[in-house]
Amino acid sequence: MDSYYDKLVIDHIEELGINCKVISDPSAICAVINNKFPFQGERIDFSRLKNNKFYQSADSNSLSSDTVGFIKTLLEEKRLDEEDTFIYVGDGLTENGYELSVKELLRIIPSIIKDVPQHHYLITKDFKKIIFISFEYALEFGELYEENEVMKIIPSDDCKSRNTSIL
Repeated sequence: MDSYYDKLVIDHIEELGINCKVISDPSAICAVINNKFPFQGERIDFSRLKNNKFYQSADSNSLSSDTVGFIKTLLEEKRLDEEDTFIYVGDGLTENGYELSVKELLRIIPSIIKDVPQHHYLITKDFKKIIFISFEYALEFGELYEENEVMKIIPSDDCKSRNTSIL
């Protein structure tokens, strides 16, 4: 059964004619976020992701338009691709997930932010890029490093000095 807030989101989807797939049980998506992304406390640690970007919106009145601008900037900077597909999940008030294109996301996200007072997570369908929209008006973006990229970040001398041997 859909929550009150899911009904609001679905009403907006229908009103705007958004092409979207409703995911009635997004627990697997939440598990991927929890298992693949680095956390510090209860929040994703965006400083440990590549291409990270942060923006602090002034207040709830500007958060919707700032979020659209933030996503458009990510597209302009080639951190996102117009062909990306996103899955939207919230942190408690919504029970469903919603899969949609960037184009459709830009149309619906202002309504979701305005009407659903929760933290919002937008993760690409390939589970590599994530946008976090906090209830405190912060916007954050980051992308997972590939394994071979992680090795480039830590200089080999530093790796040697940290290694310990059990032999």
